[in-house]
Amino acid sequence: MASGTPLVASNVPGLSNLVFGAGILFNHTEETDLATKINTLLDDSEYYSQISKSCMARAKKYSIERMVNNHLKLYKYLDN
Repeated sequence: MASGTPLVASNVPGLSNLVFGAGILFNHTEETDLATKINTLLDDSEYYSQISKSCMARAKKYSIERMVNNHLKLYKYLDN
């Protein structure tokens, strides 16, 4: 997600929570759904750009800086 490449992932527990609203989910039992979604990305540069931007925005929520700061806050909270 952070690389700016649209993320396409199967719609399964765990991945769907992370990807929903940022990347593209496909039904994991339907290879034609995957192919259709990849072709849409390849054929529509506006859509590609939109998904790419949403992926990068989502990745910022999981940056190393943010994770470190959240862990430090938790440790400080637990130390009190």
